[in-house]
Amino acid sequence: MTEDLTPSLETVLAESQELYSLPAAAMEVLRLIRRPEIDVMALKETLERDPALTTKILRVVNSSMYGLSGQVSNLKQAIALLGIGPLKLLVLGFSLPPALFADQTADSLRRYWTESLNRATAARTIAEVYRLQGSDDAFVAGLLQGIGKLALTQQLGEAYTSLTAKIQLFPATGGDPLRDVEHAAFGFDNYTLTAAMLRAWKLPEQYARAIELQAKPHTIRTLRGDDARMPQILRLADLTGKLVGGRQLAVLPSLLEEGAEYVGMSRRGLNRVVTELQPKVDSLAEAMRVDLEEHRDYEQTLLDAHAELKLVSEQAAKQLMSLPIESDQHDRLCHELLSEANELTHSMRQFLAMRRSERLNVARGDGPQTGPRRPRSANARLPGEERLRTEAIRVSTECRASRSELSIVMFKALGETDDAAEALQSEFAANSPTEEAIWTSGSPLKAAVILPRVDRATAVRFADEAVAWFAGWAPQAELKAGVATITAVPNRFETLNLIEAAERCLSAACHHGNAPVKSIEVY
Repeated sequence: MTEDLTPSLETVLAESQELYSLPAAAMEVLRLIRRPEIDVMALKETLERDPALTTKILRVVNSSMYGLSGQVSNLKQAIALLGIGPLKLLVLGFSLPPALFADQTADSLRRYWTESLNRATAARTIAEVYRLQGSDDAFVAGLLQGIGKLALTQQLGEAYTSLTAKIQLFPATGGDPLRDVEHAAFGFDNYTLTAAMLRAWKLPEQYARAIELQAKPHTIRTLRGDDARMPQILRLADLTGKLVGGRQLAVLPSLLEEGAEYVGMSRRGLNRVVTELQPKVDSLAEAMRVDLEEHRDYEQTLLDAHAELKLVSEQAAKQLMSLPIESDQHDRLCHELLSEANELTHSMRQFLAMRRSERLNVARGDGPQTGPRRPRSANARLPGEERLRTEAIRVSTECRASRSELSIVMFKALGETDDAAEALQSEFAANSPTEEAIWTSGSPLKAAVILPRVDRATAVRFADEAVAWFAGWAPQAELKAGVATITAVPNRFETLNLIEAAERCLSAACHHGNAPVKSIEVY
């Protein structure tokens, strides 16, 4: 019987608990607020022992999010003006474990903070505009919702960040492609992981429950009474963030329909929320000293989305906007994303195996690790992708200087075979179209080769030869290839575009047609 190697939520959560713990000040605040009567002075003294947290809280209190008429200069004033409730929520919201942010790329952090602040601020603004209770709780839940993604990014590195970047370009269909890929890879999604982490930290259950339900929008629509309030606000905030922050125009019909159902939101009400949103988000980001993604214009994005709806009736617009491309192209994109699940599972297994190895090293006295490690990062634990990118950038600079072609060929073995990448490199390293060929491999079944000064036709012939050889070496399997070539490398060329073009060709060869090699020329 085959062993099920899919990482379990319990295993991943156990590693997350070990790697990411709440700061001491936050733990003490949690202890104090669980008491029947909150000791305000003890809470103030606890916060004052963490000057960085105190400074951050005061900057946020003085931002446009609270709209206070005067300047708040100390915690005593903050407590007097806001009350203990908002203050304790700010502590919980801004006391995330520092290890979650270690080694994150600048792009990942900008995406995380843009999504989180959009969602959190939208949640609070919606609650205020429609005079709903719990605006501060909704803000904190919106801020915390993304920590599962952050933990997966920390643990899986490039394997997860590249997936989330691809999904940003995925056409909106009313579903959640990231959740689908996560379930295929792990058996759980980032919402479930976030909720589990919050419960492990003993944060209020209402946060965990509201976030967990975001993976089940149909269930949210069945909720009634007080239990429905926070999940519904968070759902509307998430859709608002996707619309104006992620420019997913297709979510507007769902946002208007669910907004009307949950809080009586009209188009004019949504316009008011969006008008207030961007200044608050920018002010909050400045107060927290975090960077956001550039080129954001929320009001213009909302106008663009409304313009789409004016094309036809609202019902027809929903259908049109939920199917923005032909169904066969949509199926291809779905298959392409789901094919990432195996890579994601492989990365998670490596992360967990690495953590087991580190614990054994500690047990043997080899010394503890100082922080979380992940399988795909610049530390070269999985050097294939990082080396491919680094070498491609270096070679593209040389090809630009010599006005030469540059090709990248990616191979992937399908079927029952082991060490295909190693065998392929061993066979063809000496028979590549150029002596300058650079081979890399990110897994036993995938390999890539950089071919400086090699044109598209020559690169395709090389890939065809490799496919023909592989058919004899492993008759029970298939070798697919994707080729991308640029004839003249321009100044400021984004080498990642060439790598991604080769990946797309490889995906097309794997999922469509009988041709084992697909190629493209990049301009």
